[in-house]
Amino acid sequence: TSLLFLDLKPAKEIMNMKFANASWYVNKLFTNGVNLLCGASKSGKSWFVQQLCLSIAGGENFLDANSTKTECWYMAMEDDEELSQVRLKKMLQGDDVPDGFYISYEIYPMDKTNDKPTLIEYMEANLRRNPKIKVVVIDTFQKIRSSAVYGEGMFAHDYRDISTFKQLAEKFKICIII
Repeated sequence: TSLLFLDLKPAKEIMNMKFANASWYVNKLFTNGVNLLCGASKSGKSWFVQQLCLSIAGGENFLDANSTKTECWYMAMEDDEELSQVRLKKMLQGDDVPDGFYISYEIYPMDKTNDKPTLIEYMEANLRRNPKIKVVVIDTFQKIRSSAVYGEGMFAHDYRDISTFKQLAEKFKICIII
């Protein structure tokens, strides 16, 4: 028997498999896995994702789409507590911050450095400690990138880093927005 064909599955068998329904945190916009939010510098991406987290944590609509109330973690790697407070006051307009919205500011790179944990180790520890968190926002990707491997092209470097987050999202069944 040749090992070359052991991974072939009949399409009929695949069609008869049962899978869990996708968890949509914002209807038809954000689900489990890795989502990339790209745009020009200072175009409002941080405001967008903070409003997204507030909406999801509060179970409120986002962009006129239903959201599923769940806990969110916003990794604000370019902000501090004062800036977060200013932005939250503007967005909330006197309302309370919903429970289940967490913010962190520490930068943990993807590469191992000195005695500091890697970003993935840090995220895993926090997700184990807070299993109700289902949406994680990393703002911004450039702050945590791994070092490029000699001879590695830009696409391969991006793919390698994002694949690491995809594995984490699958392991914890969460949505990661970068």
